[in-house]
Amino acid sequence: MKIIGKFKILDSFKVTRRGLVARGNIVEGKVKVGSFIKPKIDSDNITLEIRSVEFIDKISTGESWVGLLFVYNDENHLQELENTKLEEQFVDVFVKD
Repeated sequence: MKIIGKFKILDSFKVTRRGLVARGNIVEGKVKVGSFIKPKIDSDNITLEIRSVEFIDKISTGESWVGLLFVYNDENHLQELENTKLEEQFVDVFVKD
């Protein structure tokens, strides 16, 4: 495991048929498709592979964020991700060796 960046998750939301989106900011390093994060959910840590890195721009307030979408294995996994809520936290972004 090689850490390539740090991401601050502010919150999360779901996009129907696309899955869970972690909304936040890149704090250091980089975030790229195919890298991973391990957010804490309740007392558990899960590993999520990043499928897409997208820019979120709220024109009315001039605010901008990064949205991370994740790989899901099947329809059940997609539904599980869509029902997941991420709390504010810092996570390492890493690639597998």
